[in-house]
Amino acid sequence: MAAQVNSLPFVYRIDADDIIIYVNHPWIVFAKDNGAASLAKEVLGSLLWDHLCSSEVVTIYRALVRRAREEPRPRTFLFRCDSPTARREMKMTIEPLPNHHVEFRCHLLREEPHEAIPLLDTLANRSAEHLRMCAWCLRVKLHGWLELEEAISILGLLEEKMPPQISHGICERCKDAVLGDLANRQQS
Repeated sequence: MAAQVNSLPFVYRIDADDIIIYVNHPWIVFAKDNGAASLAKEVLGSLLWDHLCSSEVVTIYRALVRRAREEPRPRTFLFRCDSPTARREMKMTIEPLPNHHVEFRCHLLREEPHEAIPLLDTLANRSAEHLRMCAWCLRVKLHGWLELEEAISILGLLEEKMPPQISHGICERCKDAVLGDLANRQQS
């Protein structure tokens, strides 16, 4: 059963050079709760791009940051941030700050515990197989984009000894939702 969550936002900020200059206490707690306690110390002073999962995701975040700096108004979108044992629906707001700084505010909207999914365990040993996953909604590319749970069932991933490697990208639905008119302008 999904639980509605009224959490404090997880906040991080970058400066004009895209260096992470601030994370708030809820961000640190969230990192620790997700097995990344060392990240809380390592992230400050590092480039935001060094912490993203693929070049396609970096490209999209760069476009979002550029847009925030050029068109100074907050932008909000929904995304999933599952752990191996919980489905999480979140909301991110990207807001420009003075001096070309940018703030990212994430709110946990809903959390639903589920049976452990080795595919989502970042510490799991991986097979040589590859699976493409949307970094925003976690849908999996098979013969189209399928919900994570459906793809796991079809592929029998709960029975596998080693989950496949994941390459992250973005599905068309999320690209439209996240980039909106920016994606349309780039295609013109």
